[in-house]
Amino acid sequence: MPGNVRARGLNGVGESLRGLGRECHYRGERSLARYKEWRQRRGEDDHMLQKLPAPLRKPVGIALGWSFFAFSVLAVPLSVVTLMRWLQISWWLALIGVFVASLIPYAGRFAYFGLSLIGLYYVIDAGFSFSGAVGPFVD
Repeated sequence: MPGNVRARGLNGVGESLRGLGRECHYRGERSLARYKEWRQRRGEDDHMLQKLPAPLRKPVGIALGWSFFAFSVLAVPLSVVTLMRWLQISWWLALIGVFVASLIPYAGRFAYFGLSLIGLYYVIDAGFSFSGAVGPFVD
């Protein structure tokens, strides 16, 4: 049996096959197997929501999912509001700026997330009015 044979029923993860006297060395699967064994020894097999009582798992999961979805949908407009307020530019220039900033590999994505949070603060402070959140600047 070759050394990179995968065990069945493990969703293609490629656990090590120590029972057969060989280990998988293909694409770092050996270290993945060691990490999973370490997590099992520490009792960290459960996901975050599995630690909640059973009746609360589904409502909490649905609420978290919808809040992440809403924030991801509103991230671009909130970032545009922040740039419009800070730089006093029109919405289409702010939209181009947000797009260009989001192309930067790491810093741009953190800036995109930070601009979204700041824009969320401005919109909440203005009573959930995007035009009020921009400030006195008129396009």
